[in-house]
Amino acid sequence: MKMESHIQTSIELLDMFLATPMPFDVLMSKFFYERKWIGSSDRRAIAEFVYDVFRAFWSVRCYMNELENATARLHILIYLTKVKMLPINQLNKIFNGAKYAPQSLTANELEYLKQLDNKHEMPLWARCNFPEWMLPRLKDIFVDNIEQEMQALNSKAPLCLRINTLKADKKKVVSLLSNYSVKNSHYISDCISIDDVRLARNHEILKSGMAEIQDEGSQIIACLCDAKPGDNVVDFCAGAGGKTLALAASMQNQGRIIALDKHTKRLEHAKIRLRRAGVSNTFCNEITSKWIKRHKHWADIVLVDAPCSGTGVWRRNPDMRARFSEKDLEELTVLQAEILQRASSLVKPNGRLVYATCSVLREENETQVERFLANNPRFYRQNISLVGVDNTEFYRGEYLRLTPAQHNTDGFFAAVLIAKSE
Repeated sequence: MKMESHIQTSIELLDMFLATPMPFDVLMSKFFYERKWIGSSDRRAIAEFVYDVFRAFWSVRCYMNELENATARLHILIYLTKVKMLPINQLNKIFNGAKYAPQSLTANELEYLKQLDNKHEMPLWARCNFPEWMLPRLKDIFVDNIEQEMQALNSKAPLCLRINTLKADKKKVVSLLSNYSVKNSHYISDCISIDDVRLARNHEILKSGMAEIQDEGSQIIACLCDAKPGDNVVDFCAGAGGKTLALAASMQNQGRIIALDKHTKRLEHAKIRLRRAGVSNTFCNEITSKWIKRHKHWADIVLVDAPCSGTGVWRRNPDMRARFSEKDLEELTVLQAEILQRASSLVKPNGRLVYATCSVLREENETQVERFLANNPRFYRQNISLVGVDNTEFYRGEYLRLTPAQHNTDGFFAAVLIAKSE
């Protein structure tokens, strides 16, 4: 496919995204599945282009002002003009009306693009590509470093891998990645990364379960649980089982892990991953009130990886910033509080409750934990101290806060809460 075809397909994809609440990765998979004639290299080029458009989503919206006709075509036209700085003559070559190419530019579009205001300075929220309503919340967290932090969240993330010690060691995995530039982690001995590279899902290390794609921040959250062989562990919002897999490896397949989720389809996917990884100490269950009641004070460790805004993973999922609203945030914080309260009943005396999100917003993090502690005197907060692979401390604080700018991980938050002895 030529560039013109990539642009036209991207317009179609973005149009669908703007018209449906479906997550972009799900929508894109469905879109390409229904268009099998689009080859893998073209799919990759189209996906990368649309993700780059999302990385400039609010910058483009700032140029649009309150324009009602905010179509995908206009969005991409502004992106190409103001972000990629393509001159009109190059736009005319792309928007040429040929088969599979976008329709030719209209006189109104040409006039609109010529009149885009270049004279005023773009506001901070548009320059750093986040919705304007988040500005006071992000300033509250990042203060004077907001621009640096948000630009890092707007960058492309490295490909991180967790070596599955149930099946392989680092030496073996690295030898199978000899064609790649592999970097070791400063934080976790079983974590490696590959910059700006895609690893095929059918690569030997993934297909065999010797390694899993998992951001280093997510791996640090699993380490924070401090799960040992023989422990009883609950992964309360297990999803597809990424952190469950890491917990199983740290427990050397000994003890018991219960992976809980309300979405049984996610658990079915988790079961496939668990089998591939050689995990034998994990059981998957749907979250029900009956199950929770039967397992009161059963677990040594409960991990609550709560559903959240995903603001910390914007560099991997840049589309998430495009339509997240204050109403969404309000609904999530209510849900998070309910989940944390339900999960806490599973923790035995002297047990550990780890609350985590991939959000950078205080309402989902510190505020949530402080409210929980005020209403649950059975728990107290434990300070966090983390030591890296060189045996030096790389983090200390009341809570864990990781960001791309400071740690080159996704944005993660975690709190460790200890149940008092009875």
